[in-house]
Amino acid sequence: MGDTGSLSIGLVLGLLTLKLMTSDAVYTALNFNQKQLPLLLLGVLFVPILDTFRVMLIRFLKGVSMFKPDRNHLHHIIVDFGLSHRKASFCIGTANLMVGLFMFYVIRNFSTMQSTFLLFGVFASGIVLLFLMNKNKGALKWKVKIKNSMLRMFFYIW
Repeated sequence: MGDTGSLSIGLVLGLLTLKLMTSDAVYTALNFNQKQLPLLLLGVLFVPILDTFRVMLIRFLKGVSMFKPDRNHLHHIIVDFGLSHRKASFCIGTANLMVGLFMFYVIRNFSTMQSTFLLFGVFASGIVLLFLMNKNKGALKWKVKIKNSMLRMFFYIW
């Protein structure tokens, strides 16, 4: 997709988010409070917001420019665990859909304050999980090297 495609998708998502927040028909159709729509939109845009915030935090803590490329994004972490690009994208999309549906359920059944705390809890859990996954990347590469050397030895003997 490249930079142009991702920037275009980000622009469209931002414009659709603003359009949805200014529409009055949404509140009556979905039957929830107007104050809770931003929480639903944060749930729908959970993965892009989480990934952007997390990568910016990592780059800030390392003292690296925010615009320098690296492999700290969610997609790269999942691919480094051995999944293909298609499977990683499917997992990310499924996780984003699950968080969006969870937030839809939460804002319909809980107060605005409780919904906010639940969203921040999910967000914090996601950051912790991704930090733990990223730290294990080196160990996983070591395991892959051992597995590959064992496979080479097996095929050499065979």
